[in-house]
Amino acid sequence: MTRSLLALGGFFLVLLTQALALQNCATPTSPTGGARDTIGPVLIAEETTPNFQTNFKPQGQLING
Repeated sequence: MTRSLLALGGFFLVLLTQALALQNCATPTSPTGGARDTIGPVLIAEETTPNFQTNFKPQGQLING
């Protein structure tokens, strides 16, 4: 009987210790965002398609004849 009470008390002690230790792990704060942007984004001609498609994977030409 006393052994099971000691085990139960030890379990609750470990649980309480973990709860107190992990309480301040993540501090919820707003991100700073960094410096203000002064130059807008620019498209790189070598990496864009002529009609601005996204996820484009060229597979060659299909000839229907």
